[in-house]
Amino acid sequence: MAHQILSPLPGTFYQRPAPDRPPYKAPGDSVAPGDVIGLIQVLLMLERLIEHINGHEGVEWMTFERIAEDFRARFPFDGGQRPEVI
Repeated sequence: MAHQILSPLPGTFYQRPAPDRPPYKAPGDSVAPGDVIGLIQVLLMLERLIEHINGHEGVEWMTFERIAEDFRARFPFDGGQRPEVI
């Protein structure tokens, strides 16, 4: 059964450690806790994507769309005037 792993960060995703190296994982490969599936370059820093973080209690991967929906629900904006900056 295939599962989609969403990035917790915006950035450039790298499937392999170097252009001349094989990918960490290919579509359809098995992924075990602790496996590196790729790298994300954020502000010129490389952060390892570790699949097992999904299993950590209290950690939830979210898309920016979901974060924005949560923000709008907590800080409604009627469009008539700008919300107060906190």
